[in-house]
Amino acid sequence: MIDSVQLSTTVYSGLSIEQLEKLIKLYESYKQDKRERSTLIEHNNQQVLSYYTGESRELTLANLIDVIEEVGLNNQLFVLAQAVLETGHFTSSVCKNYHNLFGLYDSKHKDYYRFARWEDSVVGYRKFIQYRYKGGNYLQFLKRIGYAEDPRYTTTVAKIATQLYKRLSTQ
Repeated sequence: MIDSVQLSTTVYSGLSIEQLEKLIKLYESYKQDKRERSTLIEHNNQQVLSYYTGESRELTLANLIDVIEEVGLNNQLFVLAQAVLETGHFTSSVCKNYHNLFGLYDSKHKDYYRFARWEDSVVGYRKFIQYRYKGGNYLQFLKRIGYAEDPRYTTTVAKIATQLYKRLSTQ
């Protein structure tokens, strides 16, 4: 009978150096992703996600634009419009109490995700939503993934994006 150590070395013994290096990189990437996914803080018996490594800022439209750009989100004007819509211009209880700018919902726990600060929710948006975006019409992408239950959601996002564009382009 072969022991588990001998079995595991047998499985990898036929791989080339390049294949082993690729396997190691995949494993390291997996471990890094796992660490990022499990960056949790306990606060009042609730899991609070903390991803952002930069300095904390006041939640303003200008600062949100900076963080959206820094995090490298696609379709930044639509994402900005989503944050404005989802938070009621940063006034909703989910925004104020959970620092969640996008209404990101944890269906497993049947509650909104809680973030340590609003910047973490921007990174959360990238991790939970934008990683699935592969190009094309962003509003259609949001509709296809079922981002919101409201059938007029993408139309409203487009209207807010237009208003924001006009406002920002005149400043």
